[in-house]
Amino acid sequence: MKNIKLLISGMGCAACAVKIDKKLNGIKSVKANVNFASSKASVIFSETEITSADILKAVESLGYKATILENDNKGETLPENSKEILYLKYSFIVSFILSLPLVINMFLEMTGTTTILGNGILQLLLAGVVQFVIGWRFYKNAWKALKHFSSNMDLLVVLGTTAAYFYSIYNSFFANQHGHGAHLYFESSAVLITLILLGKFFETRAKERTSQAVRKLMELKPSTANLYSEKAVKSIRVEEIKIGDILLVKPGEKIPVGGEIVYGSSTIDESMLTGESMPVAKTIGDKVFDATINKSGAFRFRAEKIGDDTALSRIIRMLEEAQGTKAPIQKLADRVSLYFVPAIIIIAILTFIIWILFGDLSYGLVSAISVLVIACPCALGLATPTAIMVGTGKGAEMGIFIKGGEVLEKSGRIDAVVFDKTGTLSVGKPVVSGLFPENGLSEEEFIELLATGEKMSEHPLAEAILDKADKLGIKQLSDPEEFNSIAGKGLICRTKKGILLIGSKKFLEENRVKVSSDINEGKKFRAATFLHAALDGNYIGCVAIQDTVKDGAKEAVSNLHAMGYEVYMITGDNKAAAEFVADELGIKHVFAETLPEDKIDKVKELQAVGLKVAMVGDGINDAPALAAADLGIAMGNGTDIAIETGDIVLTGGDIALIPEAINLSQKTLNKIKQNLFWAFIYNIIGIPVAALGFLNPMIAGAAMAFSSVSVVLNSLSLLKYKKNFSVK
Repeated sequence: MKNIKLLISGMGCAACAVKIDKKLNGIKSVKANVNFASSKASVIFSETEITSADILKAVESLGYKATILENDNKGETLPENSKEILYLKYSFIVSFILSLPLVINMFLEMTGTTTILGNGILQLLLAGVVQFVIGWRFYKNAWKALKHFSSNMDLLVVLGTTAAYFYSIYNSFFANQHGHGAHLYFESSAVLITLILLGKFFETRAKERTSQAVRKLMELKPSTANLYSEKAVKSIRVEEIKIGDILLVKPGEKIPVGGEIVYGSSTIDESMLTGESMPVAKTIGDKVFDATINKSGAFRFRAEKIGDDTALSRIIRMLEEAQGTKAPIQKLADRVSLYFVPAIIIIAILTFIIWILFGDLSYGLVSAISVLVIACPCALGLATPTAIMVGTGKGAEMGIFIKGGEVLEKSGRIDAVVFDKTGTLSVGKPVVSGLFPENGLSEEEFIELLATGEKMSEHPLAEAILDKADKLGIKQLSDPEEFNSIAGKGLICRTKKGILLIGSKKFLEENRVKVSSDINEGKKFRAATFLHAALDGNYIGCVAIQDTVKDGAKEAVSNLHAMGYEVYMITGDNKAAAEFVADELGIKHVFAETLPEDKIDKVKELQAVGLKVAMVGDGINDAPALAAADLGIAMGNGTDIAIETGDIVLTGGDIALIPEAINLSQKTLNKIKQNLFWAFIYNIIGIPVAALGFLNPMIAGAAMAFSSVSVVLNSLSLLKYKKNFSVK
């Protein structure tokens, strides 16, 4: 299956997007999603059944222009996008100037004052320029729709304003001859077009703002890089970088692609990726990510992730895909939009006929025009995509990636959150959690001895001791002599201070060392592994090593409880280790000693009792459970398969953002519901009021013009969203 992105121009309203969507999805083997707010379409199809050219022809057969985006990450936009905003701005200004005399005359006539502004020929000329020159775009789009036996909002505008214009010509030049009143409606047709242009200007400009998150991300991409060789450093374009190239990054520069440091060290601002403001220390062997900023030292790194595989490209791709999706709640609005315009035309005709039957042609025409111009399918079409674009964009700024509209609806139904333990709630690697030196040794002296002994060891616990020594500032360690590792027990080596034994209590006792009474009676260390040590046969203390909880994990669990969710933990660890972490975090429900393949069963067990489950994980073995859960939340520092499976991805792996991710998803869903409510209510109330003759066409036109704007502005209010959950 092939996936392409299209840029579509010529869509005047939501009904246009629905028609294209219906046309493409009606083709065999094609699955398409058309986004009116971004003027883009995502199309998946089988190349054995159809070609890209056939897809383009299908769009063009409806009267729209489509071009394929070869690389959506390049930030391509509609060529006429900025021109469109300028065109609408200046069209409105000219239209306003020409309409102003007509409006002034209307108010003067209400006071009984007659001026040259009431001259029929002058009004015809002023309104004619607005109607047929400035308003020509509406005629062109309406004709395009009619040619393909469809309808759109432009057709409503054309029918309403043209009827007002030609009825005014009739009243101006022929009505008096037949004894009828000569009231003119030139101001109605001109002002309607003026207000619609103003509404379109605000709508287009507001829609631009909804996609600013993607543009901001694209602007983060550096354009050049420093290619390092033994002979020289050469500046090259980022597109020229190949996997394996050694690149030099100087202080203050952006890292061009992803890779691994091979020389030097520095601190790097990764806030773009993680949302965390504190710079991260990096040294040889550490991974670096594109578009992050080198703060201090210069370093060299090997390029590993280039082009579409870089972190930023993946983030942009995820965000674009998310913003192009529809929430299931939008399907009703799409169905309504498809039949909306024909229904409105029928209602307008019936309104006109009924008023004529009551003997009032003029009032009938005015009411029919009001029905035509107050109806607004655009508000329905913009309700969902604009909220999704702003909400997902705001999430991206915080390191939260929400994969589309369906995910938003899932988040609104969650009852329980299930955490994988290792790597999600806990650090996922052993760390020193307690030092208990004896025999007069300080903690520093004790850990230095242990680190010297473990320097040659390959045991996983050795790394924890060496890391602890490094954190205590012990950098220079002498090499042990006569190093001997005994599998499953411990080690013996000769150091400058004597013969050192490190291992289990049993190992030391086997070597005739008297070990002090255990310290691991305490609740804090009941899940810890203890390494004991002796020097020249004398016991010198022990060290507790265990997997510890992540920073922010406790706050995340506490916040989820406060939000009303049941929190569960699932792990393959033994019961003691699992309960230790659960007690630390305040989790009451624990599934311990669970095999990787059983995680999905635990999720299904919870679903079987009626719970809607969110699963949080980071590993390959979490992917099936993430997919089976009602909502999958993947840690961005985890495996690729977990990230691909997750509905929400936390790019920096910050567990404290989980309540924030769920809360933002629900806020965005609420905006969609608000938008759809007001869009439906506006039309449900406005159309009957117009049909009954209670609305002047100009007021109806103003209401229609600003209904779309109000929906977009409501979505844009999400830009003010601030983090609700802080970590102490």
